[in-house]
Amino acid sequence: MDGKFSELELTWIKDMLDQHGEYLADLLHDAIDSKRLKKTSDLEGSIDYRVVNYGINPALQVGFLEYGRLTEIAFHRKSKNTQNFLSGAVNALLIRERSQFRKKRKDTRWYAKNAYGSLNRLIGILMNDFSLEEHNRIKGILEARKTRKYEPTG
Repeated sequence: MDGKFSELELTWIKDMLDQHGEYLADLLHDAIDSKRLKKTSDLEGSIDYRVVNYGINPALQVGFLEYGRLTEIAFHRKSKNTQNFLSGAVNALLIRERSQFRKKRKDTRWYAKNAYGSLNRLIGILMNDFSLEEHNRIKGILEARKTRKYEPTG
């Protein structure tokens, strides 16, 4: 194996990525619920994750319907910093009157904070939690897989 990690370590990393995918999916479901973003359950039902290999390196892929991310991006595009303010006394009066009746925009930020915020948790687990017990547990799993592959069928 030409990689930086042994087969044992790669198996453990895949397991940790799978657990993190489940954790992140739960965070995203909770964020959608708490911000009351679901008119239908399409977005919430589309959240999925899987562990894949890029070459020999494992990676976590998270997927969901595209409009969920676009909703979050649209929240930032309409910020107050990008609006042009009108000048003059009459215009200032109109702006004050309009602002009293403006509906507050709904906070639709549900993905970035959870996805990127949970990375430190994952990094900490990958750096610190590969103990001797985990080493022995994964070694037993790999040995069991090898013995099952060589058993005669039939």
